[in-house]
Amino acid sequence: IGKDSHGDEITSILSAYPEVVQEFSRDDSYSTIVKTRGFSNKKIIFRYDIEKKVTLLAKHSEEILARIKTIIETTRIDAIVLSDYNKGFMVSELTQNIIQLANSAEIPTFVDPKVDYKKYLHCSLLKPNIKVLGDVFGLTFRKEEIEQIHAEVKRMTQCKETLFTLSEEGMSLCTETGELINEKAEES
Repeated sequence: IGKDSHGDEITSILSAYPEVVQEFSRDDSYSTIVKTRGFSNKKIIFRYDIEKKVTLLAKHSEEILARIKTIIETTRIDAIVLSDYNKGFMVSELTQNIIQLANSAEIPTFVDPKVDYKKYLHCSLLKPNIKVLGDVFGLTFRKEEIEQIHAEVKRMTQCKETLFTLSEEGMSLCTETGELINEKAEES
């Protein structure tokens, strides 16, 4: 995050949650992303983001990896979540090293990919949505072919499990053993 008022606000909010490990790479070359949503009758009617896409600085990548290694070695960790918003932070070398460290320590990694799935090879669980299935994996979602789509994504990513978020269709999980669990979305 940036060395700016929005970054200060994030750290302030998170400081109220001592169970959350705060690790930020703050630098003047980064700007904290600001997302604004306009609502009417509980529905989003517009949104705009203030952001500047920058690639993670090599020095920060090394610092992050060293810090994650220390945390893994000194703290009980239940999981590592990597959520990629395609803003330049999740560079391949960093994500692959994090996944490798986590796998060595038997810590599951959960990934929400946006673009290059190869950055997340060997993660524990990959959670693409319908759009990512088409845009990133080149797969057309057909409900009747869901088992084959899971198998293809697992093959391509070498991940253990896949969880597809399917908008109004709900979710579909394919476990490490191949069990398929489909949950319909609840109507509000």
